[in-house]
Amino acid sequence: MGYLIVSLLAILASPLAADVYRHVDEQGRVTFSDRAVPGSVLVESRGSGPPPAARPFDTVAPDEPTGDPGPFEAFEILEPADGDIVPHNEDPVAIRLLLIPSLMPEQRLQLRVNGQLVPGDLRETQTALQGLAPGSHRLQAVIRDGDDVIATTDPIVFHRRPGLDPTGPAP
Repeated sequence: MGYLIVSLLAILASPLAADVYRHVDEQGRVTFSDRAVPGSVLVESRGSGPPPAARPFDTVAPDEPTGDPGPFEAFEILEPADGDIVPHNEDPVAIRLLLIPSLMPEQRLQLRVNGQLVPGDLRETQTALQGLAPGSHRLQAVIRDGDDVIATTDPIVFHRRPGLDPTGPAP
């Protein structure tokens, strides 16, 4: 009898053990699901053990490098910060990098957004990205010497939300 009650409780509790993901589509609609899709964020883990911190769905290509400053003393993304919410009406999105020392003439600085290289090379550590749709975006900076990747920043995730006013409601 006890075995039957324990089995019945396990069956009834199993739907409660699913993770919950939040996703914002290109039209700004928010959906919650028990399945991760590209750009979704884990908002609640209902599995056993303590819930992990919210983390973005892994949109990194298998060959995408993780953070390695290579021969540079410092190489990181300063703006936007990891987890920032950037209102969709702020276009373009300002990007600021920290790079010490500066690039050598033969080196190229590039950005990856959602695993894809942004066309063009940068010579400065400040730029802007235009036309990013609402949703979560993974950003990483890469330095190449010829065809070789010699340094990468840690990737960060920032979120574009439609209709947000960063100053808050009017008094």
